[in-house]
Amino acid sequence: MGRERNLHSLAAELESRLCMVEQRERECAEFATALEERDQHHWAKVKSFQRSKALFEAGLAASKKTVRAELQHSRYTEDSLTEYLDDVPGTDGLLLARGCDLGLKTRCMEHVLLLQRDECAARVNLLAAEIEERGSLLCSFFRASTTHLNRLLAEQQERERQLHRAEDLLCLQQVDLAGRMRKAMDLQQDSYAHAEMQRKVLALQCRRVVRSVGDVVGSLSGIDVEAVMLELESRIQGILRVPSSDASNEYGMHKAAGES
Repeated sequence: MGRERNLHSLAAELESRLCMVEQRERECAEFATALEERDQHHWAKVKSFQRSKALFEAGLAASKKTVRAELQHSRYTEDSLTEYLDDVPGTDGLLLARGCDLGLKTRCMEHVLLLQRDECAARVNLLAAEIEERGSLLCSFFRASTTHLNRLLAEQQERERQLHRAEDLLCLQQVDLAGRMRKAMDLQQDSYAHAEMQRKVLALQCRRVVRSVGDVVGSLSGIDVEAVMLELESRIQGILRVPSSDASNEYGMHKAAGES
């Protein structure tokens, strides 16, 4: 009885551990699914970051081209004004006939040239400031994106480490469970073997008792030997749980040997 109680308690403990292992397996599967979804989301953010980076780089390149075009335009305007001044007729008589002198014409053209130079310089400064601002925004965006990606990578690595630890723990629990199950099976087999041995010993003892009772009942008069033996056989069968032919055959063989 003590062995059976131990076996039942051990079986209950094994069943509880098996349920816990199955729960851990489900948790690991759910964790793996969540990790895969997080990984896909992470790569989607990486691709979005790469597209944004390409757009920023394209805008920066366009701004540089615009600055170069503005510089070329300012140089071309300056050269054109210089050539225009050079092409002005130099005869004082013609200038006087038109009502202006060469000094006034030169001062007017220099004033126009200075205004255009100031305008070109202002445009260049504005474009340079715009390029610097875009570059600063791009650098800030890259730094923030790099920090975010590094954080996501660290979280993913931590989740992978947790998953590996959970898998290792699950493997250890499975090994422990397999060892306990083997031990329980060995104990159960030992218990069955011990019970079978006790049953055989008890059967031998009952056969001896049947022979002794048969001898005693056979020597008495006025007693229904057959009824007594049937009652005894029924009780022995209830104890041993063996077929009914064993005890009766045992008594019949013993009686035949005594008569001979």
